[in-house]
Amino acid sequence: RPDPLTPWQNLLEKVPDVTCTFNENGIFQLVSSGAKFLWGYDPLALIGKGYEALVHPDDLAETKAQFSTLHNGNGTINFINRCLRSDGSVVPILWSAKWEAQSNTFYCMAKDAAWLVEAEEKRKLHEQRLNRALKTARIGWWEYNTQSSELQVSDEVYGIYGVSPTEQGTFTPELYLSLVHPKDLPGVMETINAIRHRPYHEFEHR
Repeated sequence: RPDPLTPWQNLLEKVPDVTCTFNENGIFQLVSSGAKFLWGYDPLALIGKGYEALVHPDDLAETKAQFSTLHNGNGTINFINRCLRSDGSVVPILWSAKWEAQSNTFYCMAKDAAWLVEAEEKRKLHEQRLNRALKTARIGWWEYNTQSSELQVSDEVYGIYGVSPTEQGTFTPELYLSLVHPKDLPGVMETINAIRHRPYHEFEHR
């Protein structure tokens, strides 16, 4: 009769991610074969050692805080930190972890997050380029939540309307309406109300 656990064991042996457990002191108890691929360590060599030795020194405090929060609460956590491979190179790791008090164990999945970090860096770069272009062209953007009446604007909007973010603080709907020419205000209000039913509008005002 085939062992029903064999397929799961094969899965843990083949995937490049690390499935592991460690106790409340951060000592590894079980480590899957993915540790060889991800960190360059034999799984057996990690058992009995602390996970802290793998974490980049600059990320250690935040990593410990994440696991401490999980230990003191419920649910799961997901976060990214940097770990050191056996050859000294750095790899970003996406952690998913759950704490079980009954067994005094953290159940974790560690995954190479290089693609995720790269995607985030590209997003930030594109955002910076867009913001520079908007600032050069003096084009502002705004988002208005018709349900919560929350208004978010770019820095350029302050300049377009001639107000100081330092003096005015948050650009609220009330501030915006106070800047509209009184003769144009009824049309602006009509447009704002219409947005609730039709998402795209173009309008001008003084």
